[in-house]
Amino acid sequence: MYLFKVLLVGVLLFASVNISATSLYNEKTFKSLHADKKAFKVGDGITVLIYQSVQAKSSAGEGSSGDFKFSGGATVQDRNWNAGMNLGSSNKGDAATNRNGFVRAQLTAMVVNVGDNGLLFIEGSQKITVNDEEQIIAVKGTIRTEDISNQNTIASYRIQNAEIAIDGQGEVSSGKNGNVFSRLVNWIGL
Repeated sequence: MYLFKVLLVGVLLFASVNISATSLYNEKTFKSLHADKKAFKVGDGITVLIYQSVQAKSSAGEGSSGDFKFSGGATVQDRNWNAGMNLGSSNKGDAATNRNGFVRAQLTAMVVNVGDNGLLFIEGSQKITVNDEEQIIAVKGTIRTEDISNQNTIASYRIQNAEIAIDGQGEVSSGKNGNVFSRLVNWIGL
């Protein structure tokens, strides 16, 4: 029995020398199983909540006037000839433009790059067709991970260098250009 105990202790000492372990926890990529899932790497999706309100107004006025007068007269043997000429011009113009726009939409964008400073570069687009009218919404920009909500959403006003484009094609979009006759009249400048 004594020999068996010595052998067992020897095997355990020998086995403990060669045993090594690596950690299963990697601090850089660890995501808790119960924490909210947020975008943090290339390929992750994030919902962008687009709430944009734009108002612009501009006006211009122009005015000019000119006047030229010429008159003369002559008298010959009790006859008077009077002649005169008066030229004048006046120009006055005012122009004003008002533009209001409001967009409310949601779309999912994808993280396409992660910067060295931890900023996420996102891009996404969405195509919607209603009654043969096609609308395309596209967004791209840079976001900070701390601006991402617990629901993995970000408001459009939190996107740095945001590029938000909304474009449409169809009857309504082509109707804003007018018919061929009205476009010709506008081209001539009438």
